[in-house]
Amino acid sequence: MAAKYPYTVTPEKDGTFFVKFLDFPTGITEGSSAENAKAMAEEMVAGLVECYKADGMALPTASAVGELDFVEIEPG
Repeated sequence: MAAKYPYTVTPEKDGTFFVKFLDFPTGITEGSSAENAKAMAEEMVAGLVECYKADGMALPTASAVGELDFVEIEPG
């Protein structure tokens, strides 16, 4: 079953959008627009998953998504 990792998107004063994942301590990124922030979130989590797997680390347990945006990760 796929894990859904939720994140928040916060508009910044400079016009960028700050992304923070609830379940990855280093899971932060930003985008120049809301759409770009979503793309950056997906790219960032893909990179984190690769690092966790390469280091033999288990992925964190995903928090409840609720109304938040999320990135879905397939097991394996």
